[in-house]
Amino acid sequence: SQNLALDSPIGKEYQFIIHRVAEGETLQIFADQYNTSVEAITAVNYELISPLWIGWLVIIPLNTIDVSNLPAFEAYMIQQQSINLRELADQLSASLEMIALYNNLNVEYLLTEGEWLLIPRERPES
Repeated sequence: SQNLALDSPIGKEYQFIIHRVAEGETLQIFADQYNTSVEAITAVNYELISPLWIGWLVIIPLNTIDVSNLPAFEAYMIQQQSINLRELADQLSASLEMIALYNNLNVEYLLTEGEWLLIPRERPES
């Protein structure tokens, strides 16, 4: 089973880190640390504010700068004691298959409180 937690790689073919911003951190620091680019980080985040706020969640693609074929993602923490992926996808109006794919989970996976997921979203028109 994988560790659906902050600062742990999530995914398989493409991997991402969900990171809570600390004081003094910038997108450039993340880009350098995780072998990606500021543009790639910006592209895969459904909502990103600039400048970054302390405590904001940033999704960082690992070891990739070409994210043109990826959706934007929202970081989501499970708040129920347990919920399956199908119910969660319904609740969030998101694609079950896409959630399963990008989080590297079986569609029948049972999520538990405190786990973090990437929720694929349509990219906003820029």
